[in-house]
Formats: sequence, structure tokens, C-alpha cells
Amino acid sequence: MLPSKRASLFVFLFLVPCVFSFILPQPFRSLFESEASQNTERQSDLNDQIIPVAIIAFTASLFNSLVAALFAPKIKITVDCTYTGSDWHWGYEGVYGASCWGDHYPTCNGVKQSPIDIPAKYGGLFPGPESTPLTMSNYARVSFPRLSNDAEHYGEGDDRVTTGLFKNNGHTAQLDAETDIGATEGILRGGQLEGDYQILQLHFHWGANDKQGSEHTVDGKEYPLELHVVHRKVGVALADLFTTPKSLSVTGFFFEVDKWDNPNTALAPLTNALEQIVTSNTNIDFSTVNFSLVDLLKPVAPIDGAARSSRYSTYEGSLTTPGCYEVVEWNNFLTPLKVSRAQLQQFRMLDDSDSNAIVDNFRPPQPLNGRSVKFWA
Repeated sequence: MLPSKRASLFVFLFLVPCVFSFILPQPFRSLFESEASQNTERQSDLNDQIIPVAIIAFTASLFNSLVAALFAPKIKITVDCTYTGSDWHWGYEGVYGASCWGDHYPTCNGVKQSPIDIPAKYGGLFPGPESTPLTMSNYARVSFPRLSNDAEHYGEGDDRVTTGLFKNNGHTAQLDAETDIGATEGILRGGQLEGDYQILQLHFHWGANDKQGSEHTVDGKEYPLELHVVHRKVGVALADLFTTPKSLSVTGFFFEVDKWDNPNTALAPLTNALEQIVTSNTNIDFSTVNFSLVDLLKPVAPIDGAARSSRYSTYEGSLTTPGCYEVVEWNNFLTPLKVSRAQLQQFRMLDDSDSNAIVDNFRPPQPLNGRSVKFWA
């Protein structure tokens, strides 16, 4: 809450009780007056002193309670990250959770970490015009040969997975783009990006219930599902992804429950296939599934000629999983897509390596640390 609004609210809450303390005694007098009063002096004392004092005390108490509730800092639950075993792996709970990542991966303690809380209400009051429109071209020609219940990964050059050195239990549902993708297919360009970026993979983050699940938040609001479409800068080798500045660009999309609880038909081919990858570290051939990323994103994004209908924000950040490398240009679309409750439940069917349901696989928002978030109409 802004300081000026706090001050105004403080004055309002202070003045209202004072005014009521003088207005309200009169109605209260009728409760204590009696035509058969035997003691006029005592009645006068009751009306003129005791009742006003009682009302002032009551309103002061109410005032203090309201102020305390409004301005008391949120309680932050701390986690003891002490771990003496030899098999630590990152995940989303307890000693394995996001609070402890920095103890094992120092890059997760950086100053440009993701996700963030996007300050859209005030920061987005005056969005800027794009000098070059953001475009997503030839995505219909992109094939996704594999759907997996696995760790979030970034291709064959991601040694966090292939060498076995990067232990994890932070699973997601991920679609990998074909490795021999054509040079002009799945290209993200324009907006604040310098150069072209080509699609690499897409994955999801979701919650245990319909009130949480997204990694990014908007003015503190959480969504039950967030989609990340990951792109690699053209010319950057997979082996150099985590050491090259701005090597990745991610377009982020929120999902909210449809008010009529209708399923998202464009998402259905993917969510219906999730039952085939319930077991951890399994994958299926997805190349023959009739899934269209264009149909899924075109309600809000400028994909394959569709008009962009949503504002979006941009900022410099990081991967949202260890090692949290600060190499990502984020583009977050602020108008949510739709999903049904049944489709959300299909994500929650998936199991991690410990045979527990994969839920709340999101990192909490990180401090901005002076970074600017820009908004585009």
C-alpha cells in the first residue's frame, strides 16, 4: 500500500471514531432515561460522562484493531535449511524447497531473480508503445515430439539433467520442440528483444487448489496455472545458455478458471494426454497428437498473424528453477487464458519421484532489487 494512501486511511479511521463519539451518545441516552427516574444527578452523570467515555473507548479499540490488521507485516515462515545427508535434491517443500535453494546453488541468491510480483495496477497506468511490435511467427509448423513428466530442462545441452549431477524432484509437464527445427519456425522477435529467439520448450506450473499455482503474480494476485514458452536466442549454443546474457526469452501466460467452468478446447489434447505420464520421469510420443500452440495462445498473443489483445510486461530475470541463472528476458501477458477445474485436476494427477502428487510446483515471487518492469499496450 502506498504511504499516501496509508496516511489518508489513518486520518479517516481516526476521525470517524471521534465524530461518532459525539454523535452516538444521544441515541444511547434513550436507553438509560426513565420517566420514573429517582436520581436526576446520577442520570446526568451517566449521560454526560460514562456513556461518551465508554463509546470513545470502544471506538478507539476498534480503530486500533483495524490499523493493526491493515498495517501489521505479514508473517514470513522461515525454514531450517540444515541438511546433513548426501542426497539433497531441489524441490518445492521444506528443506528441499525454494527457501533453501540458495544454500546449494549460490546463483539462486542473485539480484535479478524470477519470478516477481508484477506491479501492474500503478506501474502499468501508462504503458508505452512498442517501437517494433512483438511477433510470434511460424509456430504452427513447430512439432512437439515428446510430452514428459520430468524436471524442467532446456534441451540436450542441459547437463543439469543429462549428467545426473543436478539432482531434483521439481517436476513439471513439459513439451519439447523438435531438435531439427527449421530456421524460420517458432520465432519470437520485436518488442524489447534484441535479436530473434526460437522456441525450445514449454512447461507448466500449477497449484494444489484453484487459488494458487502461478509463479508470477499480478499485484499480489495468484492464478491456478502458468504456462512458460521458452525460447533460445538464435546463434547461442545450447551449451552456452546459462553463461550468455539474455540467452533465453520466456513468454508467460496465466490461466484462470472459466466462469462457466467450460474446458479450454485448445488445451484439451494436452491435458487429456497427461494420464499417460502420471509416473515420474515418463514421456510419450506427442508428435501425432492434435495439439495447436497457435490455437491456445491466439486469444491474447500475436502468434502466426493473430492480433495481440493483451497488455504485457517485460523485465530482466532468471530461470525459476536451480541454478536460477540470470539470463532470461521475460514477456508476461497480463490477460489470462481460460481453463476448467477438471483440466486443472488432470495436472494434479501427476506424481513426482517420491510418488507424491505434483502440486504447488512454483517458486514464490522474488525481490525486484531496483529492476524496472515495463508495460506495453
